[in-house]
Amino acid sequence: MSNNSFSHISGPIIVHGVELQSGHKGWRARLRDNYGGSKQNFQAVSETYGVLDRMDGFDTVDEAWEANPVIEGGTNPSDFRVVPEDEIEADQRAMLGVST
Repeated sequence: MSNNSFSHISGPIIVHGVELQSGHKGWRARLRDNYGGSKQNFQAVSETYGVLDRMDGFDTVDEAWEANPVIEGGTNPSDFRVVPEDEIEADQRAMLGVST
């Protein structure tokens, strides 16, 4: 089991303490959970910070929103990415809705 913490109270599930590719600690969540279930919020943040540009495999906000991938990030924008399902630890899979 990893040393991550999970936060949710009847809301979105966000995994904290994830080791990012840079070596820093960050978070991991489903796209919709991270943006409060608001596609408009995701679109605005994406337009402002270029989030969609860092999401390999997605060309439009609608495409990414529909797929609802697991994403991770932290304080460094270069750490933001779509997480391949085979990289998600067993203890996080069910919480994030990833098949086993």
